[in-house]
Amino acid sequence: MQPISDAQDDLLSGVDLTTNWTTGKWDFKDGLLEGIEKDSAIEFPYTPPDEYRMTAIVEPLEGPFSLLLKQRSGGHSFWVTLAYNNKNSLELVDGVAVPNETTHQGQVLRQGERAEVVVTVKKETVQVGVNGEQIIDWKGDSSRLSLNHQTPSDEALAIHTSGCRYRIHRLSVEPLSGQASVPAKIVEVDS
Repeated sequence: MQPISDAQDDLLSGVDLTTNWTTGKWDFKDGLLEGIEKDSAIEFPYTPPDEYRMTAIVEPLEGPFSLLLKQRSGGHSFWVTLAYNNKNSLELVDGVAVPNETTHQGQVLRQGERAEVVVTVKKETVQVGVNGEQIIDWKGDSSRLSLNHQTPSDEALAIHTSGCRYRIHRLSVEPLSGQASVPAKIVEVDS
């Protein structure tokens, strides 16, 4: 695993389980974020720049079943959905969940194995690669992208797990153009 460079924003270094919005239970120790429950979500107080590359090193602890990575393009938020019944796609595209025009069929995550997920968001393009293999290459107007599972901040990045616990070894964003920001409002953790 490559170290995080000075040109990348390390989202895990800013995790505070007392202030980050969460559902389910999470644990953060030794620099690793782990979903304790199978259905959990966490939002990061970070709004990505206009164009960026997210790198996530993830490890399914069971299953695997769905891992969703919230992204943002042109003012529109959407999910990169991995391992949903061996389908991987962007959600929603034109209001359609999995399967849709971006769907890649195949198992890309395996229990107990680390996987490197790279999401590159550019104007009118979203690419997703897993362990060096590009699985999604979508081109279109970002207004076609939307969310089906909301988080408190429409602008912030987030992770959502469904039906499986995950360990997150790394979550970083490399700005390609524009500037990232931290939203002024940080939502309290649900109790």
